[in-house]
Amino acid sequence: MGTIVELTLAVRTHGESVVLDCKGRLTSVFSRYLFIETVEDLVEKHKIVVLNLESVDKVDASALGAIAACVSCAIDHGSSICCVGAKKQVRQLLEVTRIASFLKFYDTEKEAVTAMNAFAA
Repeated sequence: MGTIVELTLAVRTHGESVVLDCKGRLTSVFSRYLFIETVEDLVEKHKIVVLNLESVDKVDASALGAIAACVSCAIDHGSSICCVGAKKQVRQLLEVTRIASFLKFYDTEKEAVTAMNAFAA
């Protein structure tokens, strides 16, 4: 019997910004750990981290905690995190828990990278 991979992550750079493409579900202890470790590593090296949540199918309470931990880490390192492509359910959960007040949301990756680079300049 094979292992089910709930979450895959891919990192792409855009100048001084970095985009983290997330695909799958952010619902297990393993996916939460993978997500936090990856984002914390990125905010230590980059001032702007764009979370591409377009292909995230499902989140749960642990995902909200993971995103909150990543936002806190970014603030500690003087970095900024923004989101692009968050589905309605994900965005609503972030808004209800007030985590969204620490994030900027954009419709497209290009818009996010452009706005965040201008903000950081």
